[in-house]
Amino acid sequence: MGLERSWVPWFSFLFAMAGAAGGMLLQWWVSTEAYPLVISGKPLFSWPAFVPIMFETGILGGALGAVLGFFVQSRMPQPHHGLFASSLFERVTDDGFFISIEAEDPAFDETRTADLLRDAGAADVETVRKTDSETEVETLIGQWLKRAK
Repeated sequence: MGLERSWVPWFSFLFAMAGAAGGMLLQWWVSTEAYPLVISGKPLFSWPAFVPIMFETGILGGALGAVLGFFVQSRMPQPHHGLFASSLFERVTDDGFFISIEAEDPAFDETRTADLLRDAGAADVETVRKTDSETEVETLIGQWLKRAK
């Protein structure tokens, strides 16, 4: 599909390592600094006992990193998009659905794409622009209305 490689796994890995390190650091601090208790003659810092908590905080960090990385890479949530100003977008959940085609592709042709949407049965086709400029097309919308039976 020509997509570049995702960096979400690296984001997840870094958060997992930070979570595991944070879990180990918390347990070290609690057992040696905050509440140093000698139990059965064991050392204050007994790392094998801390492995399960370190594992769990690593899993938690990795999961949070994956979700956060997904949102960052997907640029979500998006507080504003050009579609929000469209009158077709306001009706989308009332009586139909729409397809939005972004114009970032260099091979995008506004006329051919609008014709394709109309040929596919679009009830309305609207061009949404980034600015008031006639040359900067951001999105082309085709809306299909539900057919009454």
